[in-house]
Amino acid sequence: MVKRSKSTVAAPRKAKIKGSQLEVMLAAHEFLTKRHGSGVVLAMDDPLAIAPPPGWISTQSLAVDTLIGNGGLPQARVVEFFGPEGAGKSTLADHVLAEVQRIGGQGYLWDTEHARDPKYVDKMGIVRSRASKIDADTMEAGFEVIVDILEWHLAHHPLVPGVLVWDTVAGVPTANEADPAETSERFGPAKIIRGSLRKLVQVLKRSRWILLAVNQEYEGGGHGGQSIRKTYGGGGFPYFATTRLSIWPAGKIWGVGGKDSGRPPVGQMISVRSVKNKVYPPLAITKGAIIYGQGIDNTWTIQDTLSGAGMIKSSGGWYSLDWPEVAGKYRKWQSGFIGLNELCAECPELWGILLDAYKAVMQTVMP
Repeated sequence: MVKRSKSTVAAPRKAKIKGSQLEVMLAAHEFLTKRHGSGVVLAMDDPLAIAPPPGWISTQSLAVDTLIGNGGLPQARVVEFFGPEGAGKSTLADHVLAEVQRIGGQGYLWDTEHARDPKYVDKMGIVRSRASKIDADTMEAGFEVIVDILEWHLAHHPLVPGVLVWDTVAGVPTANEADPAETSERFGPAKIIRGSLRKLVQVLKRSRWILLAVNQEYEGGGHGGQSIRKTYGGGGFPYFATTRLSIWPAGKIWGVGGKDSGRPPVGQMISVRSVKNKVYPPLAITKGAIIYGQGIDNTWTIQDTLSGAGMIKSSGGWYSLDWPEVAGKYRKWQSGFIGLNELCAECPELWGILLDAYKAVMQTVMP
């Protein structure tokens, strides 16, 4: 056996690129662009590299918009509302759709439960003649329709915002569940959701649209036999969603005369927790109000917040504004937020004053 010298077996050394760290990076980018095409590798200070969402869509709830920051939900992202039945998830989602229409955008609803009340939808501000409903029979077909919707609007109206509301994730079967005899590949919903979202986010990121998934939460088995809360569809939405809001019922809201009036409640409080938020500090919690037959009520939120801050005083069933700028300028009222709504109707300028006061208080308590 012939022994080779070290110089024979050693790998040839390539010449080092001289220059600053920036010059080295730019030289590498030039090579990679020629090799893989423009835009595959970007400097991190490039506007396209780590770009903020192109815009924000309000939920029409002061409490929720303050919780998630930036004035609402991020465009070009996946968002998930989840919680138990009857928590108000669908109502909040419909308000998002109404807001998109209000600012001149487009809205699509994939209502897999087929349980919308037309009168309630109208009350929340959705113009049904300018909204569309997706009626896909399977999860796979629905994802194909959603991608086609995004692609069409990107090609024809790329700057117009929009929202695709999927309500609920648990309400639609997979192709195999719909017809096992006709389906050879037995993919479960979790695998279909993960695979479909991987493709969809690549289209969504180029748009001004939101995919808003409304999901159910249920008790499931965890490690060691412990029961834990889970959402339908596995880890797909928890992973791909930029913003995840946990929504729970937090008690009834009573009208004139209160709980002892013998009348049924007029609405319910909702507890909203920011479980995940990549565009604002997460893990905060807030309360809002939904009035039956009407939707979100922001006057309740303002009264609750300003009362907690000592800016609205109550005595003997009467309420009054109590801070220097407005004390004594407006009459007292009864019946809580219902009476405050009436006072704002009498004095339209009062709403702006209350809104400014609410924002000032929230700046001191939110992260």
